[in-house]
Amino acid sequence: LDAAEASLRDELRRFLDHPPDAAALALARERLASRWVLASQRRGDRSLQLARGLLFGQADPALGDDSPAELIRKLDPETLQAVAKRYLREDRLLRAVVLPDSQRIALGNRGASLRANEPSPLSPTADSA
Repeated sequence: LDAAEASLRDELRRFLDHPPDAAALALARERLASRWVLASQRRGDRSLQLARGLLFGQADPALGDDSPAELIRKLDPETLQAVAKRYLREDRLLRAVVLPDSQRIALGNRGASLRANEPSPLSPTADSA
C-alpha cells in the first residue's frame, strides 16, 4: 500500500509540474465528451442532470450554447493544470483503503477512522469483547 501511495503521489507531482501530453489530453477529452453525450441519452442519467440543475439553480446544460461536451473539448492543457494545482494539493489528499472481504477478514476486521482518537466502527471495542 505504501509503494502504491508513493507511486500515485509521484504521478500527481509530475502532472502538476508538467502539462499533460497533447495526445493523451485529446484522447481524455474525447472520452469524457462521449460519456457526457451518452449519459444525456439515457433517461436515468438525463433525469439526474435535470435534478442537479434544479437543485443548484442552473440552466439545463443540454439547452445552453456550450454543452459540457463542447466545454470539455475546448479544455486546454494550461487550464487543466491550473485547476489541478488548485484542487489536487498534498494537504487535501485522503488515503482510503478498500480491501476484498478475504483480506479484511484476514486482518481481523481492522479499520481506520477519519477522526483522530476515534475508534473505527470495524475494530472491536471493550464492550463487544
